[in-house]
Amino acid sequence: ARYQKFIQTYPDADNLERAYLNIVDILRDTGEDSNALKWTAKTQADFKDKLPEALALFAQARIHISQNDWTNALSDLNNLLMFPDLGGTRVPGGTNKAEITFLKGFALENLNRFDEAIDTYLLIPDGRNEYYGWRATERLKALATGEQARPFITKKIGELTTNIEARNAEAQRKAAQAVLRLTDAAEIRSKMLAIVRKSYPQLPDYQKIPSDKLLKFGRKEVLKEKRDAANENYHKTLADELLFLGLYDEGTPELEISQQLSVISYQNTESKGQSTKDEGLNYTLAVFYKRSEMANRAVGFIEPLWRNVPADYQLELIPREQIELLYPTPYVDSLLKFAPEKNVDPRFILAIMRQESRFRADVKSNAAARGLMQFISTTANQIASELGRENFKQNELYNPPTAIVFGSQYLSNLFKQFPNQLAAVAASYNGGEDNMKRWLARAESDNPDRYVPEIIYSQSKDYVYKVMANHRVYQMFYDEKLKSNSR
Repeated sequence: ARYQKFIQTYPDADNLERAYLNIVDILRDTGEDSNALKWTAKTQADFKDKLPEALALFAQARIHISQNDWTNALSDLNNLLMFPDLGGTRVPGGTNKAEITFLKGFALENLNRFDEAIDTYLLIPDGRNEYYGWRATERLKALATGEQARPFITKKIGELTTNIEARNAEAQRKAAQAVLRLTDAAEIRSKMLAIVRKSYPQLPDYQKIPSDKLLKFGRKEVLKEKRDAANENYHKTLADELLFLGLYDEGTPELEISQQLSVISYQNTESKGQSTKDEGLNYTLAVFYKRSEMANRAVGFIEPLWRNVPADYQLELIPREQIELLYPTPYVDSLLKFAPEKNVDPRFILAIMRQESRFRADVKSNAAARGLMQFISTTANQIASELGRENFKQNELYNPPTAIVFGSQYLSNLFKQFPNQLAAVAASYNGGEDNMKRWLARAESDNPDRYVPEIIYSQSKDYVYKVMANHRVYQMFYDEKLKSNSR
């Protein structure tokens, strides 16, 4: 009632659409979906051709999905795909083309329009950072195991593979990568991976993967006489000596300081057109920092080198060394000690840690969240009490084993509330358990493909995308003991 009064009293207020959309949310939370649909229609009418119209239509689509009204949901989603602006992560309740396309495929699947669903899912690129591309691939593989949909998958594979080797490199790549999303059959996958591997060197965009050649640093032989250091770069000289001794943890920071170009390249991560030398230097620094067990610095240098690589670069073809730079496994001893005790997969902790702190143990956020797992004081105090740590001090969170045991305990608590629901746990870690319970209730389902779109907080939804994408890669390339999976 107060939001309706606000709308009547302040019809020209800034962000008036929030009052409309809050009414929709409240009605949904009280089980009044029919009235909520009336307000989504009213919002669309009152904000015609503006962003709130798209937000209201998305809310309407989610209501129809929660009701299993797939025909109306499909109509809503088709209309949403015509909007130039869907809000993205800029506004609460926003969405994007990938999410809408995925939900369209999901609606088609539930309407048993399998051929259209397959084509729609394949429109979404799949890669290491593509949450909905991954979810689309999972839906496609589920269809391949279903009795009703399997013939359509088989037909699609046939269409994609017929005369595939007679096509140009780009057509071969697209077809082969699509087939890889449709089947787990080892023989077919081996053949398609070979085609993709062969096509990449012929396609300029797919040649942008960083070179794995290390630049040469460090003295190569024992000195037989004293060096004349008068005209030498002090940091470079010191780096050469330390690297010669294998002291990467001390030598690599000195090398970074000595290389002004590398410092500029690292700080200005938005810059484009780096020289081959700069890229080689950044890659070398990433490798050296990994050898130094400084995962945060390794990730910091390797990630910018991957920004120009196409989003759908086939995961299996990323060199293992670069996977370990992008998705490192620091603090293994603590992870394997504390995570299993709490029945938490250490790979999931790494996925959270990668997003929260990029593995930097001493980081403190503007909200005073501390350490690898970014605990705020109230949550940390609660966990300390559960762990029986009576004299706990907040600065202890900068100690990696402490951060990991606290993270393991907290995630264990969340899994008890949301059993086997990784996406719900990730959303709760960022947006709070009570909010996640409300989003689950609106979805009327524990299927993440139905409840993730209900996450209204744009930051929390984006967080889920990133954590789940991280976790997918960690699961793909490491086992539960954090040993490398052979691929």
